Amino acid sequence: MLEFLDLIFTFSYLEHAQGLNHSGFRQRTSLHRSRVTLQIPELGWSGFGMQLCYSLKSVEQSPSQKHWPWSVRHCAVYHSFDVEHIRTSWVIVKGDRETERRIQSVTSNGGAHELSVYDTIVNAFSSVMEIHLVLCDSAMENWRWYISFLEGKLQELTRATKSTAADIPLSPVTESPLSPLSKTATFGMSSQSQNPKKHQSQGYDKVPFTGTGSNSISKPVNGIPTPPREQRPQLTLYTSPKTGRTQPLPPGITAESLVSPKTRPVPNEIHGQKQFNFSDLQYTQHVEEKTSEILLAMDLNHQVVSQLGEYYQYIIENQDLPHNIRTECLGRVKDFLHRLNGVKCNLRLQMSRVEALLRLLADRKSLVSTCIR
Repeated sequence: MLEFLDLIFTFSYLEHAQGLNHSGFRQRTSLHRSRVTLQIPELGWSGFGMQLCYSLKSVEQSPSQKHWPWSVRHCAVYHSFDVEHIRTSWVIVKGDRETERRIQSVTSNGGAHELSVYDTIVNAFSSVMEIHLVLCDSAMENWRWYISFLEGKLQELTRATKSTAADIPLSPVTESPLSPLSKTATFGMSSQSQNPKKHQSQGYDKVPFTGTGSNSISKPVNGIPTPPREQRPQLTLYTSPKTGRTQPLPPGITAESLVSPKTRPVPNEIHGQKQFNFSDLQYTQHVEEKTSEILLAMDLNHQVVSQLGEYYQYIIENQDLPHNIRTECLGRVKDFLHRLNGVKCNLRLQMSRVEALLRLLADRKSLVSTCIR
């Protein structure tokens, strides 16, 4: 079948995964003598039988990839069944030998007797369906662990977005007690210089303070005696290194506390923005893309398994199939279809997990994007 070549062309060594969307199921059936086309006696092919090929995706651990120890791998399958010569042929292309070991364990002499004996067409037909099940089960077994790995990556990367405080102030404002506009810093001089009569009424003709920059003594006014120096308010003068202006300090403020003026945090210094950066957003996008890839791969697997079951349902109901196969293999085909339905149910279950994970990824990515703005 030339269609099988399309399936094996996806195999190559690539740095980035490609061809995940290439899959399918193809078949050619010739169960009636009038429809026999190609005959190859040298290969034991009478042209009276079935040919089919399909591709499945599986996920397997890849220890060589330290930062992402999982990879999606292809499995291309070709199968032919000659009804006249009771001969089956398989071509299975996969990147490891685990599938080969499992098939040998089923069909070898040490396996189930009815699956390892090809003396009758019924036994051969039953063995074929069992190999299909081995391939389908192998393509299913690791998806749940890979999805758990993706869920862990998401939580590890974005869990803190649910508890991070990311309140941004309106604008950065510098507050200094020595600001020329600060009423608190200049009340000692401004309030008195603006109303000199008030001080004269108290018996002083100057601002009543002493410090390092002034040793002046107030004179008595209207016969009111001047208080002793030790009873006068003791204020400290401070010269701003930026403006060169000297002024008294407010009560409770020391010169040491004015070395670095207090500044409100600017937006880039809030807790949330210190914890997240643009690389976190990029990695979240990477996890989202990987999750979308496996959703597509699992959906393609679901379609292939469904088509495989529909094909064997068609074969067992085909009146051109030899009567002994239709009668003796009917129960085994029903069991085969039932087990395929189990594979499809498991696939749908895992696909539901992936869809929920994609919705959570979109929400968390939005939170990460907000935290880094």
